Amino acid sequence: MRLFKVRGWLQLSGPKKDKANFPFSLVLMNDNTKQPVGAEGSKIGDAVSLHIVADEIVNNPNFNPASIPQKYVYVFTINKLGKMTLIYPDKKGGNLHNKFPQMNPDGQINKDLVLAELEVEEPVGTDYLFLLATDEQITTYAMLFEQDGVRGINMRGEKGEPEKNPLGKILDIGNEKNMTRDFKPKTPSNWVLYKLQAKTHK
Repeated sequence: MRLFKVRGWLQLSGPKKDKANFPFSLVLMNDNTKQPVGAEGSKIGDAVSLHIVADEIVNNPNFNPASIPQKYVYVFTINKLGKMTLIYPDKKGGNLHNKFPQMNPDGQINKDLVLAELEVEEPVGTDYLFLLATDEQITTYAMLFEQDGVRGINMRGEKGEPEKNPLGKILDIGNEKNMTRDFKPKTPSNWVLYKLQAKTHK
């Protein structure tokens, strides 16, 4: 089940991107250089931080912040061994502070928010960072986005048959025993998924 779950996330494609619906990007920054981590990746021991950054469209003088529907944001990683780790929000914090867009004291959209400060650790290889933004909160996010590693995983993923709402199928994988007919989490109908590759080397 764990293997299928990881493959499911790697294969999953979100709905057709509409930047007006969620005009933000996930950016991995090197805290020493203050620059986004490029194709060369990060070294073991590097201090990095994950940012959610507003896209250029938000800087347009005619852009209306009220046009962005609020979404709940969840960020997690899957490393080369298939280990899934929740990055944001905090496991015990609930869905209290992960609604976006967030406003600054001047009533303007906060265009660069640090979600997490991290230190690059073993193993070397390619990790995948995911940002999932949904119109409805996922109450069981602390359980859904955590999993031990899986050996022998193909991190490239494989193409499969399209699903009417593939997000719901993946959220269910491996969690059936924790769900009942009455308490199964509702699958968000409107969602956005961004993926970011992060290479790690010595």
